[in-house]
Amino acid sequence: MTFKLAVRLLIVATMALAGKTAVAQRQRGPTPAPSPVEPALAMITPQLVNAHFRFLANDLLEHAAPGTKGAEITARYLAAQLEIDGLKPAAASGAYLQAVPLRAVLSEPSIILGAGRQTITLNALDDFLVLTEPPDSTINLDADVVFAGYGVEAPEWGWDDYKGVPQTGKLVLLLANDPGFRDSTIFGGRAPTKYADPAFKLAQAAKMGAVGVLLIHTEESSGVPWPELRKTLSGEILKIDSRAAAGSVRFVAWLREEAVRAALEASGRNYDLLLRRAQQREFSPILAGIHAAIDIRTRVRRLRGTNVIARLDGSGGSGDVVVAARADDAVSTATLLAVAAALSRTPARPRSVLFVSTSGRIGEDYFLSESGSPGDLAAAIAIASRARSDSARPMTATGLRYSSLATTVANAARAEDVALAPDSTADFAFTASDAYPFALRGAPAIEVAPCLSTGCARTLVRLVFDLASSSERPTWVPNAPFRSPRE
Repeated sequence: MTFKLAVRLLIVATMALAGKTAVAQRQRGPTPAPSPVEPALAMITPQLVNAHFRFLANDLLEHAAPGTKGAEITARYLAAQLEIDGLKPAAASGAYLQAVPLRAVLSEPSIILGAGRQTITLNALDDFLVLTEPPDSTINLDADVVFAGYGVEAPEWGWDDYKGVPQTGKLVLLLANDPGFRDSTIFGGRAPTKYADPAFKLAQAAKMGAVGVLLIHTEESSGVPWPELRKTLSGEILKIDSRAAAGSVRFVAWLREEAVRAALEASGRNYDLLLRRAQQREFSPILAGIHAAIDIRTRVRRLRGTNVIARLDGSGGSGDVVVAARADDAVSTATLLAVAAALSRTPARPRSVLFVSTSGRIGEDYFLSESGSPGDLAAAIAIASRARSDSARPMTATGLRYSSLATTVANAARAEDVALAPDSTADFAFTASDAYPFALRGAPAIEVAPCLSTGCARTLVRLVFDLASSSERPTWVPNAPFRSPRE
């Protein structure tokens, strides 16, 4: 074979191969364009997540405890990183930082009960725990105690424990949780509704004119063992520093069930009979036959927490998607920064995404109280860890059973081949989560944990991108114990 013949044969073979390739391409159709989220996913590397974590977990930052220098450094680091990624400041006055006014309250309480012919002195920390509402330095009260069941007014369930009876100047004794706790056919069954939240009970008691609330504590009905509650409510307690609302109760005390039972028996009341009555719609308030002398002295110091709020602008879709983490959780904030950096590399989505680092749970409450209309929130993803996670552990998403977010989360996890644990069915799993305050505001919400892994972070990127890009707003499932302001 001559050299020229060999060249001709090679050219013919190459043209034939090219023809076959063109035919195959026509049969397969055009190569699909890469997904706009792919460049974002490529940014999520172990180095990115772990670099943030190593800085934020440093002991020099004092766990970002409110009022410490470490908390201020943490907030400024987060704001700087979000600014580098091109996110806009979204706090008031065009800043990244939102000051959270706090007061730390240390109480020295005394409760003495007169029941029948007995005088019962309750022991602070062992028999009761107290939380003052307004910033009074001293609270002195003498008042009769009225048993008001669960203290619930829920029109959608045809339930009203007060029956319109004023409780002016009284102390109301209330059961923890809501009526569904003992009757699975009403309210949310064993899953607490918003009416189980002490804040709702206090607001309703104040509306009826009560000066204070006594909550009966059991581990089963409250979801918290007494030693854990004691740890939370002893020593200095942080509260948002604001003026008490007109007509608010002056204090709330958690009483151990054993102490309440003993006092009621001394007054001639049957505690178990009162429980049964409280389960009936016909229930109305009952004088407990107990008089209480309350003395609470408080010392207050004021300090400041700091939230960080940044916005990744959308093109005008309805409602923001919120991604939130607590500044005192280095795993969560490191993940939040990685997700924000990744999503900043995607094309503009219809919905804006708010990235929020809060000064603890109380900072989250303050952010929500200052964030304008509840209807502005389309969905919320709270990132939590509880402890540094093992990347091999399944990712959990608490609250999936309540909204259409379940489908979006499952799709995102499947795309990243990330194991997703079933939603917890524990009674208080969702109400104890950082997603719960968002749900109370009407936004479908979940808490995602653990998250110090590239798989989890990539899943979050997909999840938030899908929520921000969708023309549909997430919705609550039928009979979910939450509703959006629009509904």
